[in-house]
Parts: sequence; C-alpha cells; structure tokens
Amino acid sequence: MRTRNSEETFEISKKIQSSEWLKQVIKESLAHALQAKWKDKSQDLKEMINALVLSVINATLEYQNAEYEERERRYEKLFLELNIWIWLSCLTERKIIEVNPYFCNIFEVSPTEVNWQNIDDFIDKFVSDIILYQTWKVQFKEFWEVTSFELPIMTARWNKKWILVSSRRFDSINREAFSIMDVTAIKEMEKLKEYTVHVMAHDFRGPLACAWWFAKLLNRKVKFKWDNALYMYHIMHSLDRVEKLVNNYLDIMKMEQGTYNMKLEIINLKEFLSDLSAFFNVSEKSNNWVIKFSPKSFDGNCEIIWDKDWLEHMFNNILANSVEETLKEWESYTKIEIIDGWDYFEILFSNPGVIPDDIISKLFQEKYIKSTKQTWNWIWAYFANLIAKAHLGRISIKESNEKKWTVISVILLKNLLENKEFKLDL
Repeated sequence: MRTRNSEETFEISKKIQSSEWLKQVIKESLAHALQAKWKDKSQDLKEMINALVLSVINATLEYQNAEYEERERRYEKLFLELNIWIWLSCLTERKIIEVNPYFCNIFEVSPTEVNWQNIDDFIDKFVSDIILYQTWKVQFKEFWEVTSFELPIMTARWNKKWILVSSRRFDSINREAFSIMDVTAIKEMEKLKEYTVHVMAHDFRGPLACAWWFAKLLNRKVKFKWDNALYMYHIMHSLDRVEKLVNNYLDIMKMEQGTYNMKLEIINLKEFLSDLSAFFNVSEKSNNWVIKFSPKSFDGNCEIIWDKDWLEHMFNNILANSVEETLKEWESYTKIEIIDGWDYFEILFSNPGVIPDDIISKLFQEKYIKSTKQTWNWIWAYFANLIAKAHLGRISIKESNEKKWTVISVILLKNLLENKEFKLDL
C-alpha cells in the first residue's frame, strides 16, 4: 500500500494550519489561557499554543491517513471483484483451497468438486486448445506464477471463450489469488487483419502501424501489480486507433455511392511523411520534393512544395504495390494522371476498361469483408484517402457505374500555408 511522502504531509499540514477551524481553536485556547492569568508568561503561553497546534495537526493527519488507507483497501477489493477472482490456491501444494461461487455458476461445477484439486488438472477440463494449454502448464510449473496469459475455454454455457488468466501471490500467507477476464471480443478483433492482410504484405508501415501494434499487444504479457488494468488500458487505447483505421477503410468502401468528400482531420503530418517515405528511395525523395519547416518550429507552421513528377511516381508506386502479382498486365487496366492546377494538384485514378460480371459482385458487395486480388483498386483508393487526409486534401468519385470502373480524384494543395483555414498540429 502506498504511503504519503513528506511533501504530501507538509502540504496537508499547511492546509490544516490555514483552516478557519484551527484559527477558532487557537482563539478559544488563547482566551482560556488569559483567563487563567498567563499575562506575564508569554513564552510559556507561546509554547503551549505551539504544542496545541502540533497536536491538532498530528491528530488530523492520523485521521486522514486512516481514511486514505481505507480508501486503498476499498479500491483493491473493488478491483479484485471486477476481475472476477476465481480461486485461492496454496503456494506450496499448488492446490485450490477456496473458490468463488460465481465462478462455479459459470462453469457449472460445485465448490466441493473444485476444492483441493490440482490447479492444472482442474483447468484441463475446460481448455479447448490442448497445445496452447500445454504451453500454459510449462510456464505454470516452471515459474509457479502466471501473469496475463490467454486461454481458450469451452463450457456447457460457452461455445468458446478467450479468458485472460492472471495471478497474484501473497507469500506471507502462502496463498495465490487467480483472476480471469473475458477477452473474447478483443480476440475476435483480430479478424481486422483479414481486411488488410493484402495491404500489410506490402509494408506500408505508417498507415498500418496501429494494426500491427494491436496484433502484437494481444500476446503481450504485462508484468505489473495491476496487470489486468494496464492490459485493458492498452487494449482500449488500441481499439480507438484501430477504429479510426477501419473507418478510413470503410469510408473508401462507400465511395461508389456518390461523391464523397473527406472530413478534415488534423494528424501528425511530420510523422506520417516520415513513415511513408520509408517506402521510397531516399535519394529520389530528397531530389523530387521538399518539406520546409518554419525556423520557429514551436509555432506549428509547415510548408510543403509538391513536385508533379514525384507525385506521379508516388501514386504509381502505391498502385503497383497494391496489385496482386497475378495481375501482370495491370497497366492496361488503369492509369494515373496528374493535373497541374493553379494552386493544387489533382491526381486522377481511372480504369476505362470493362469489368467482368463475376468480379463486379466482389467489388461492389463483398469488398469490405475480405481483401482479395480483385480489390486492389480499392487498396489504392484506401492509401490515396490516407494521403489526402494527411495533407488536408480531398478525395472523391468523379465517375462510376457497374460496368466501367470508377475515376477517383485526389486533390492536394500545392502550398498548405496559402490556405489560412488549415493549421497543422505538429
């Protein structure tokens, strides 16, 4: 349990001394002392008042510390309840000695069936993945403690649940408390990787960093006191990032319904460009485009000067890396055109060819379900969307029908500083 340090105690003491209540106590004590004929004993009177003040402060601090410790105990109790503690075991014998009745209801067992059973033998009844369970048993037996380890469990009520198993040891009383948390919904989020598996294969590290980070997190073991709380904090943070990624993807899926103008969103442009540029040759990048940051970097101003040839090179590379290798003649299906406007560049992605009937259903009905070799053009649009959003540009459908492919337009301002409406948060 955390104790207050000297600085915290000093601050509390100052608050007590400045309180109206303490002033009233001193005033009454002083009046009482004067009535007791302390007129000629000012030093004794001063010492008496100082002692009184000190005793009041100490008494108040003791009271507040007691309340503080009680709040800590209540928090710990609540935390254990929220994490559904399932049993207490004996550290030396590795056997269950007390079971949570709620846990027994979930798993449809009686406490008498569980008490004094070996822990690994008991869990063996419910685990559906034997290989993964064997890994768990090795860790359990070698280290005598399991921290944030996931197990797939099946019961009469549950078809299949992913359970996060955690333990906390109390060596002084020879006990270990196990807790579980249902993370099935989180594990199912791994299906998101199916939507973008084709894109991931081409190593666009910047836009998909959060998806990679999220996937790795699912197998991470966080070894801290409140490991479940930290785990859930990171999961929720990841879900926010993944939600934005998926929304970007689904926005592109809806573009065939009509003109779609991107909502402006401030992002870290410097970081985005840094990640994206890793895909291209560094020397080409430095020769063909320029990023100028203001000398006063803290004011957040950034000037970007695009080069037409480099833009064409960049979007063609994104297209080439979005197309399956099996589609060798992709150049005959699509083309990239750069229009040089007065204060903007417009990048046009078009496919004038006719799409076979068997592919149309994939493009217009199932494209958001799974990335397939027929959806490479949507992959291009997905990244064009991210680039447009990164530079506060606009992406829209210019032409579309079910027999001829869409013409997608991406507009990027030549100089972001010329438009005072846009301010970048760098």
